Amino acid sequence: MFKFIFTLFAFLVINQSHASSPLQNQLQSNPSPYLALHGADPVAWQEWNEAILDRAKVEKKLIFLSIGYFSCHWCHVMQRESYQDSDVAQWLNEHFIPVKIDRELEEALDARMISFAEKTQGRAGWPLNVFVTPEGYPLYAALYLPRNNFLQLITKLQGLWLNDTPGMMALAREDSATESLLRSHQWSNDSAAQLVESLTNDALGRADQVQGGFGEQTKFPSTPQLDFLLDSYHRQPSAELHNFLTTTLDQMAALGLRDHIGGGFFRYTTDPDWHTPHFEKMLYDNAQLARVYLRAADVLQRPDYREVVSDSLRFMQRELLTDEGAMVGSLSAVDDSNIEGGYYLWSREELNKILNDDENSIVEKAWLGKSAASFDAGYLPVWQQGSATQKDLSENDLRLLDSARLKMLKRRQQDRKLPVDDKLLAGWNGLALSAFSLAAKANGSPEFRKTADSIANYISGTLMQSGKLVRAYKSGKPVGQASLADYAYVAEGFWDYYQLTGNSEDMATAQSMLNAGWEQFYSPNGWRLGSMAGIQSGGRQGIIADGPQSSPSSVLLNISYKLAQQTGDKELQKKVKQALGYDALSLDSNAFWYATQVRVIGEVFLGGE
Repeated sequence: MFKFIFTLFAFLVINQSHASSPLQNQLQSNPSPYLALHGADPVAWQEWNEAILDRAKVEKKLIFLSIGYFSCHWCHVMQRESYQDSDVAQWLNEHFIPVKIDRELEEALDARMISFAEKTQGRAGWPLNVFVTPEGYPLYAALYLPRNNFLQLITKLQGLWLNDTPGMMALAREDSATESLLRSHQWSNDSAAQLVESLTNDALGRADQVQGGFGEQTKFPSTPQLDFLLDSYHRQPSAELHNFLTTTLDQMAALGLRDHIGGGFFRYTTDPDWHTPHFEKMLYDNAQLARVYLRAADVLQRPDYREVVSDSLRFMQRELLTDEGAMVGSLSAVDDSNIEGGYYLWSREELNKILNDDENSIVEKAWLGKSAASFDAGYLPVWQQGSATQKDLSENDLRLLDSARLKMLKRRQQDRKLPVDDKLLAGWNGLALSAFSLAAKANGSPEFRKTADSIANYISGTLMQSGKLVRAYKSGKPVGQASLADYAYVAEGFWDYYQLTGNSEDMATAQSMLNAGWEQFYSPNGWRLGSMAGIQSGGRQGIIADGPQSSPSSVLLNISYKLAQQTGDKELQKKVKQALGYDALSLDSNAFWYATQVRVIGEVFLGGE
């Protein structure tokens, strides 16, 4: 595979082929908001199904699989630069079979291609563009490319494919792994403790001790790793771990990752100092971060973090909750005027119109000083000091600031519009159900309890059909196929909801989702994420890595073990321990990316709270 990548960029061969029976763009009025955005592209986008492979075999063409999502900024940029360009579209239509994928509806397919990109390019993300052979093997992956670079790539690749189709197909097959039975490592208390200690030290070695978080360029919330480190600190407190966790959580809450006017968190920041966000807001980020801050409030003895939780959950209620009772998937980074972040940015001229002098003064002092991130469309309010509560402000200052915030929020809601991906996704609503259930139990909030009830009712009444989940609902219709993540997160959501309600029916729902998850996605060969409609899978996995969300296989194992403990199901406990031992060698050098799996191993073999 690496030899192919070198070859691809070492040669420039441009050949033309004769396209047969020209394709037409199929995405107009597609139920997926992301796919519908591409319905007017001159590219003849096809919807994904196994018939695509049949056509590719007949026409002897590569499939161009382009994966993105509604709130992805660079996906929109590549659409504007390349997919709406007539020359690029003509080349794609004549020489490839172009397919557009909404990653939120094809989670298993997306995960397979992410894995392929990471393996062959050393990085992954969206837009993710993968060229696939007619046999269903991924051949080459590329992320965002400017128009000229992209056109050069597809002409090079087409030349190589025409000159040596058998060789290219053989190279693609090299990536496919042969499934074999997995051996299960027998964890002991000692080996589990060593693993937990090893991951703790590894995470601290990767940590930014000054600004918090991990990495030296972009900064993501890394909630699976933070969840693990909170458990690690709870089990064995240390000053170093305490300082890192509080620094990270304070910076995320105080600076540009968080929306200080309307609440909630953006997906990540483009700088290591947490100032400049990518402005999309995802349901899964906000649900997971609410849980992290709720747990941190207790573990780190920081009751002020509970306000961060309430702030985020109120944002979710106000801007994500639908009349149907469930929550939409995301809010776009680009506003209705096609300005990135425009919905969240302020000019001083606009603030002068809506705020009085005292309010303007405190907004300038607290939010728009030297630390404020400046964009072409205005300033993003961030705290000028680095704490979540700003205790140094007087009570009068805080009252003025809250008055200003409410005026800014009202103006934003009245005068600005933000595109919404209004798919109601099963797994992401499972995460939201968990967040609202835990918060309602922690503070007795009837408001949060009501939202938990509505999400639970929607999942059980609409997204569950004959004991199985559908991936999502859009415009009253089911869309996509449920994945392992859907079953795992919904099971976790109902388990946490059961802790709130004490209703045995809610525990039974969690158990039903767990049973279905085991049955559909697990075997002695390992886990599979879901259906990929003809794409060669590369084999099952003994452990599924964390991504922006916790590993679904690890979540399913965690809730299964908790259920087995409560019910006294010894066979299920044994099954969980056996599955936790599969592919244990992967944890030796890569444990950071399997934090949820290590967390579950720690809870099972070292005891939870």
